[in-house]
Amino acid sequence: MLDFTRLDKVRRQRPLIHCVSNIVTANDCAELALAVGASPMMAQAPEEMEAISAVSDATVLNTGTPDAEKFRACRSAPSPPVIRWC
Repeated sequence: MLDFTRLDKVRRQRPLIHCVSNIVTANDCAELALAVGASPMMAQAPEEMEAISAVSDATVLNTGTPDAEKFRACRSAPSPPVIRWC
């Protein structure tokens, strides 16, 4: 049997997830966050990273379509913990 304890905790806490995604997967990333009970924010301008990181519970980086602007934005996100996938 699957253990959904962590999923229940996510649903109770409704964390704000900052998603830095590519245009192809942005909707999928947002829908996945909503499906597990989180609140997605799809901002990626480098000028916003510090302020957004300050209020986010986590940052998800999807570098499937890399470009210089996205990498600069990702490098300027100081915290919270970062989840990366390609």
